[in-house]
Parts: sequence; C-alpha cells; structure tokens
Amino acid sequence: MNNNKKWVYECLVESETDPVGLIAYAFYKKSKHEIASKLRDENVDELEIEQKVKAHHDTVLQSTDLLESFNLKAELFLKEVYQRIENKVENELKKEHKKKVEELEKEKKKAYDKAALALKNVAKRHNEPHWSLRSAGWLWNGFAGIFAALIMTFLVGGVVYALSPEAKQAESKQEVVSEILNYIFK
Repeated sequence: MNNNKKWVYECLVESETDPVGLIAYAFYKKSKHEIASKLRDENVDELEIEQKVKAHHDTVLQSTDLLESFNLKAELFLKEVYQRIENKVENELKKEHKKKVEELEKEKKKAYDKAALALKNVAKRHNEPHWSLRSAGWLWNGFAGIFAALIMTFLVGGVVYALSPEAKQAESKQEVVSEILNYIFK
C-alpha cells in the first residue's frame, strides 16, 4: 500500500467533529456513486468503471475548485437543515405558546368569574342588615302603619266632627269613645 497516497477525506475533513467536512466528504462519495451508477446503466464493464472512479478521485484531489464545491454544498446543506430545524422548533414553540396562552386565558376567566361571584355574594351580605335590625324594621313598619291609620282616623274624624252640627257632635263623641273602648277591650 502506498503511504504517500493522498486521500480526499484528509483534504475535506479537518477533524472528526467537523460537520462541514464530513458532509462535504459524503457529497464527494455521492459523486463517485453517481459516476459508477451512470456507467453501469450504460453497461460499461467494472474494470473501466473502477478506472473512471479513480480518475475522478485524482481529479478532485488536484482541483481546489472541486474540493471547495463539496465544502460549499455541505455548508448549504447544513444551512438548509438548520433552517428546517429552526422552523420546526419555532412552529412547535408557537403552537405550545398559543396553547399555554389559551389555557392561561381560561384560568384567568375562571378566576375572574370566581372573584366576581365572591364579590357579589359579599356585597349582597353587606347590604343586608342583621336579622335583629330587619326584625326591628318590620316591627317599626307595622307600628308606623298603625300610627298612620290612627292619625288619618283622627284627622278625618276631626274634619267630620268640625263640620257637623253641635247636637250631632256630642253624639259623635260618645259613639267614637265607645267604639274605641270596645275595640281595645274586646
């Protein structure tokens, strides 16, 4: 084996962690495969195919333009892969973000509705007086009605009394007093 032989791999790949060089080498290998496949399709014998593939190998080693073209293809390929990955990740993140925003909006609405309901309940209870005050109010309203009825009775009775003749007034006084006493002591 010739130790002085130059290898395309060494010309394209700077280290085992050189992605551009490794992909450039893959493009070189693809070009060799395409040459051999084309020649096989044309029914060229294997010995001639080997010679043409070796000639291609030697041509690539002698041409910095060909080596650079493999590197350029590799860079473009990596940029395309990077762009696809970036787009995919960005789309997934957008979907996830949208989903999270929708979830948070739902939680926010639930929390708002719950707080609003609690506030309404507190406001209702705040405006309602204590049961003892409500009872006193009920009693007061009842007494107020009674007092109003009595005042109206005395006013109407007074007007009727003032407008009636004197003989009728004495008789009316006696009737009113007896009616009141009957009503109270019944």
